[in-house]
Amino acid sequence: MKKRIFALVTIFGFALLFTSMGTNRMASVKGHINYYGNAPFAVPGFKTDKGEILAMEVAPEAKITFKEVLDMQGHYLQLNGKLEKADLGSQPIGAKGKFIIYSYKDISVKEKKSKK
Repeated sequence: MKKRIFALVTIFGFALLFTSMGTNRMASVKGHINYYGNAPFAVPGFKTDKGEILAMEVAPEAKITFKEVLDMQGHYLQLNGKLEKADLGSQPIGAKGKFIIYSYKDISVKEKKSKK
């Protein structure tokens, strides 16, 4: 009886281990959009506060477009999504990974003019 319980607990433990490895977790990164390379072959990338460069892609099920995200160049952004391995397709040189964007938020600090 003890052997069966031990076997069931072991199988259950392995099942939990393998199902937890397959999930991609949502992440948030903060930084700016920059272009890397020379025209006409410039590629957009996202430079994080930590100095890492990430390739960007918008998830197909997201309610935003890639053009909307690129129009935010010059703003301090928070991107929400998943981080994946970068492929050699259309990534900026030196990219640490590819960020799949589900949503973004403009978190630029707006200066308030003081009255004198």
